[in-house]
Amino acid sequence: MKRLPPLGIALAISAIVAVGLLLVAREHELGGYDTEADFYGRYLPESRALLAGEPRFFGFNGPGYPLVLGALSAALGDPFETAKLLSVGSLVVAGLLAFLIGKRALHPEAGLWLQALTLFGAGRFGVLASTEAFFLALVLGTAAALLCLDRGQGRAFFVAGLLAGWATLVRYNGAFLLAWGGWIALGSRVERERIGRRIGRLATLVGGFLVASGWWWFLNWRWNGHPLASHLHLVAASALYGRDVGDQEDLLEAARRFPRLADVLLSRPVEALGRVLSKGLAVLLNLAWAGIQPFGLGPLLVPESDAEEKGPARRMALGFLLAFLPLCLAPHSSRLLVPLLPFAYFFVARGLFRFTRRRGEESRTRRIRRTLALLVPLSLLATAAWKLREYVSSEPVELLRVAELLRAETAGEPTVLAARKPHLAGLSGTESMWPAAAPDEAAFYAALREGNVEFLFVGDREVRAAPFLEGARRGGRPLPGWRPVGRGAASEWALLRKEE
Repeated sequence: MKRLPPLGIALAISAIVAVGLLLVAREHELGGYDTEADFYGRYLPESRALLAGEPRFFGFNGPGYPLVLGALSAALGDPFETAKLLSVGSLVVAGLLAFLIGKRALHPEAGLWLQALTLFGAGRFGVLASTEAFFLALVLGTAAALLCLDRGQGRAFFVAGLLAGWATLVRYNGAFLLAWGGWIALGSRVERERIGRRIGRLATLVGGFLVASGWWWFLNWRWNGHPLASHLHLVAASALYGRDVGDQEDLLEAARRFPRLADVLLSRPVEALGRVLSKGLAVLLNLAWAGIQPFGLGPLLVPESDAEEKGPARRMALGFLLAFLPLCLAPHSSRLLVPLLPFAYFFVARGLFRFTRRRGEESRTRRIRRTLALLVPLSLLATAAWKLREYVSSEPVELLRVAELLRAETAGEPTVLAARKPHLAGLSGTESMWPAAAPDEAAFYAALREGNVEFLFVGDREVRAAPFLEGARRGGRPLPGWRPVGRGAASEWALLRKEE
């Protein structure tokens, strides 16, 4: 029986993974509190605002993902279903790009290892309505343009610039790709290459970057007073001085204490440096979740045997370093490790390939080594399957019924809803708010009045944030001025409406 060529195997793996993800996506109905809060709280309203031409402040991520989401959902329909399909497609494309990088930089078999590691290691993000899979595809696309196309051709750097620019609009830390591409553009494998050619490559890269993202820096300046206006300094403050979670309360506290990034870094420089170093160490240790097992030490344990591998390996090592540095100023989250995966898995794939291809060994020994090596991607697959099952099983499906109640009560009229998470507002077409800064019960209700809140949802998250709402949820302590609209069968939730 004729064996499939490596490209055929890569396509078969992609097809199998795509079918598996689509089956899981069918069970993923509305998104979890911990996985899709940004979708309902930011990406969905941002996409609607952009398509309506409304000025918007993008504090934490640029408009790249909301624009794609809005354009696709306008054609495909339901935004949540569209976001899931975008993640499935992005992950499959990311896997194929990983194969291309491994094939061109190392060996076709190494490309298959890299594809499997990428698909299985990032598989947990493959059905989420989030930016992870899309951002990963853009990072790998940039890497493929820089490593696989002819460095002497300007189009490679222009394409890399375009992808790096859009990646930066999806997540602002994607700007590391521009720095990485610039280093590669200025480098030279040709002895005595003229500096003019190197600068030309850099200019082409920057030109592509500005074509993709320059419009946003202009609009950000027009709308918000500065091309780089954002809330990223609050994220850094939360990571260095807060509870390192980056939630609403943590960011509000950071906003009170640190109005600028300089205040974050210079108010307590010794403490800031210590926290940056400790967070950097934590990021490296957290890579264990991504399957960086002993095979990842391949570059250190196995002597360099192929001079052609040295160039790509060094460039990927530099990419890892540049992707790693911004994470030292970010809250702890395994989801933020996504840009590190292509660079880390490159070395894992190289280690696995060398482990399974020792010269002079008997075929039986080689089969044993290959079987042992398969445990690495299979462990990633098992972890991804477990996490996907966890995501699907933890969805707050009761919100579907609450959303129906809300739509019936509001009859499509603009309405403000108070809820700890934005899912219900996204499902019902209402506007969400939550008085996270309220220090006590009186301030909480005052904030509801000031915010013109007409509906109050009380569930587990709301009671944890405001324990005095427990009586309203159970019905034992009615809230003055509020009447119940609906309540769960076991009083696990309650929907209240302000009385006229």
